[in-house]
Amino acid sequence: MTVAEVIKKIRWEMRLSQQALADEIGCTQTAISAYELGQREPVYRILKRLDQYAKKNNIKVSFL
Repeated sequence: MTVAEVIKKIRWEMRLSQQALADEIGCTQTAISAYELGQREPVYRILKRLDQYAKKNNIKVSFL
């Protein structure tokens, strides 16, 4: 599973908009869009926040 697919999975399972997920993890909607489209890769800090958010909400994902 790619990083883009993992981010989409987190959003889909929580039924969040890109903006809502961005607000939760402290980035912008534009960044979330670029991550999901595979145009950019998130930095470690964002990956860590995504991982923590997923775990907090019992979403099973792996960024490895």
